[in-house]
Amino acid sequence: MGFKGASVWDALGVGYIISYIKASGFPGQIEFYSGAFDSDETIIKTCEDADLAGFSCTSPQLKHALTLASKIKTVNLECKTVFGGWHPTAMPGSTLKMANVDYVVVGEGEEGMLRLVNGETNERIVYSEPIKNLDLLPWSDRDTIKVERHIQLAYKENGERITSIMGTRGCPFRCVYCSEFLMTRGLIRMRTPSKLVDEIEYVVGKYKIDLLKFVDAEINKSVSWVKSLCKELIDRRVDVEFEANIHAAFADKEMFQLMKRAGFRQIDIGVETGSPRILKAMRKGTTINQIRKVFKWSKQAGLLRRAYFMVGMPEEKPEDVKLTFKLAEEIEPDMVGMTILMPFPGTYIFNKYVKSENWDWSVCDEYGNPYWKTEAFNNEDLKVIQKTFMEKFRDRLCYRLRQHCNSS
Repeated sequence: MGFKGASVWDALGVGYIISYIKASGFPGQIEFYSGAFDSDETIIKTCEDADLAGFSCTSPQLKHALTLASKIKTVNLECKTVFGGWHPTAMPGSTLKMANVDYVVVGEGEEGMLRLVNGETNERIVYSEPIKNLDLLPWSDRDTIKVERHIQLAYKENGERITSIMGTRGCPFRCVYCSEFLMTRGLIRMRTPSKLVDEIEYVVGKYKIDLLKFVDAEINKSVSWVKSLCKELIDRRVDVEFEANIHAAFADKEMFQLMKRAGFRQIDIGVETGSPRILKAMRKGTTINQIRKVFKWSKQAGLLRRAYFMVGMPEEKPEDVKLTFKLAEEIEPDMVGMTILMPFPGTYIFNKYVKSENWDWSVCDEYGNPYWKTEAFNNEDLKVIQKTFMEKFRDRLCYRLRQHCNSS
């Protein structure tokens, strides 16, 4: 059974699915391949005798996944293909209608994939139940997903051995440009801090990690949970640094102070806009004042702070963009990035404004696309705003935008 996931970061989610299936006593062989490291020829050849080929894909990855599925069918017509991940979860019906797709798994994939490989369901669209108790979920199978390859790539690019960790699942918000709710169904779950630190110690020791990045949408769904985690890390003197997404609505001074003591190096905050009107339209659940406080408190604690910004909300006007540039200067982030809104399938904005399945998603990502425009800005206008932002904050750009800026 081959899993496909093209990402420069480790496919932690697929690793969880693999470990969950293995823990059930599944007798078969499971192998993993990634489009970031493995050639199409390698993936296709390995599937010559596979019973099942699983593809975890976002919308930009869908086109390549479908191409691979077609080629696998030419060498092994009996091989069944399963599509899961963000795009199939958002559009299961249309995904199932695509050529060479036999099954679609919707949502967090562990429970649904297990039923599928065990032959416990005849449904072609399998709605996977979220794992309710994360403490009972086996740790992600990092060896099978060949995490060392990702660690080596991170070391080559950053000079540090970096990998990821999961502390929580779910998000209490429903931002109009995000499809997180479809994947997790709004179910908030948090691992017991002591059990999470058990895994952190294991991963750091086995893989000699310098920096652990939390994959959580935000780790501070509960401020008290973050504090408990930090106290556990401090008590056990775990020798590693951390980076995590933080939501500006849930924070206080003590939380950041404890995070610094526990080894957190950097926090990443979705500022998005400097306009209160646009922030409200995004349904972010934050205010400009909360954003200011979080950047002030975290700076006082000695944390590095990355600010995510976005341009392209349907209601956005030139005066809103000016407010975004102004706030970016005021809060003085250590690192910044500006994306152009991309209304991916499953988001509120896609459902309201796009509805089309005819876009070539393979040429789209959060940093740019050739399609999106608003009443006030055409697609080129949005790119000019992004470029102006990059030039203004050239010395603080995130890695992806720094690469883009240097090549332009």
